Amino acid sequence: MSDSTMGGAQPQDERIRVSLKNVDYYYRGDFDEEVDAAAEAIERSHLGCINDINFEVRSGEIVVLCGASGSGKSTVIRTINGLATKFHQGVLKGTVTVNGQDMATVELNDVCRLSATVFQNPRTQFFTTDVRSEMALPLENIGMDPQIICQKIADVTAKTKLQWALDRQLSGLSGGQLQRVACACALCMDVPVILFDEPTSNLDVESIEEFAVLLRELKEAGAAIIVAEHRLHFLAGLADTVYRLEAGRIVETFSGEEFFALSSQECRERGLRARTLPNPQLPTPPMSGEGLVAENVRFSYGDTTILDIDKVSFPAGAITILSGPNGAGKTTFARVICGLAKPESGAIFRLNGKAMSSSKRNHSCAIVMQDARRQLFSESVYEEVRLGQEKICDEETAKQLLKRLDLEVCAEAHPLATSGGQQQRLVIAAALGSKRKVVIFDEPTSGVDYRQLNRIGSLLRELADSRAVVIVITHDREFMAECGDYEFAIPKLLGVGGHQDSQNLMPSKPSRT
Repeated sequence: MSDSTMGGAQPQDERIRVSLKNVDYYYRGDFDEEVDAAAEAIERSHLGCINDINFEVRSGEIVVLCGASGSGKSTVIRTINGLATKFHQGVLKGTVTVNGQDMATVELNDVCRLSATVFQNPRTQFFTTDVRSEMALPLENIGMDPQIICQKIADVTAKTKLQWALDRQLSGLSGGQLQRVACACALCMDVPVILFDEPTSNLDVESIEEFAVLLRELKEAGAAIIVAEHRLHFLAGLADTVYRLEAGRIVETFSGEEFFALSSQECRERGLRARTLPNPQLPTPPMSGEGLVAENVRFSYGDTTILDIDKVSFPAGAITILSGPNGAGKTTFARVICGLAKPESGAIFRLNGKAMSSSKRNHSCAIVMQDARRQLFSESVYEEVRLGQEKICDEETAKQLLKRLDLEVCAEAHPLATSGGQQQRLVIAAALGSKRKVVIFDEPTSGVDYRQLNRIGSLLRELADSRAVVIVITHDREFMAECGDYEFAIPKLLGVGGHQDSQNLMPSKPSRT
């Protein structure tokens, strides 16, 4: 990796790129001066904190942070990229240095020269409307020559296989495609430290394999890499050190070899995902009188066909996996089913043998979106579960759902102040409380640990046992193996570069570069 943009004095060991010493941090709300200690302790407990974090990362090393949802992985990332103190309200103790610079003294606009971050939800880090402009923006901000910017974008898109997406609108890309774009933007900065927060949560198997290859190339080029992840199988042979966090503390430290020598049982006892990727072989869903049937479903953007499905059945009382590569149109199909997107004329939908108009589908279907933040509106986690459905989801039902999904501890917290995994489980709880006849989950296990995957699977099974139609869009092979009954794979219709956008294939405005 180039050191041309790195400022400040080097640490004594020039290979040390990241150092955390005795780091404590907690997110702090707007406490009144007279607030009692107990109230502040409660606030800390659900807003997240880390305690006594100590580790170093050297050039050419990959450090992995694993642990349960809400254990503090993302918070550790934020202390390193400066957001913990320069963006979020919070209190930091201890010392965090990146490339020899104390992050307490680094200005926010200089952080981009030290590290790059790929966030758990890439939508939160984009500022422009199209891929090319997004990749160019940080380079323009540091005054790079336009010709060099163009060459760097060309080099990075070739490395990440994103040439096809350069002139696409960001709003038209699937979640997995957005994660790949976020990775490309991070690589453009050519910084010594790269931070990944759940980088594979929305990627298909092929894209995860490509990401692993990219990580190896970055490692060999001398980057210091920190990966916070639940899905760990792709890091075998790459990770140098693995830290397991629990309640904000590092409770176990492994070498890469030691960690990937753990048995599946030992991983599960720790609440961790599988070390190896399962390969479940599920049958296609049978045609059934009870359930949802979709026929002649076609959907296009302009002249480009996104969906072309002759007939598929989603049986009641079963969990049907809706699979397919990133950009195949899975989310678009879900939106069509729910009446949120209009297919071409001729589409037929029947629920338990009765024809369903778009309006009826809208009232009979619930969807848990891939980006949970889009569905959070209330002032507290508890209120969110009952929002708009107080008559259906009574107080006791809401409390039971929160308990089942480990959300009791943050019941009074603002939904947007909780972790990504907690937000995901909250939206799932709200959907379960709605008691709709058809419930679609779009990547419900992204950002969750093994225990939560199990709990979510159990709740979905109970929902299916109540004779609901349960459809799960997922790339998560572990979840498929644990919970899936049937699998319907959407075929990929080849578009630009062999990829399809999931929502909008219209080209963007001309790029500035």
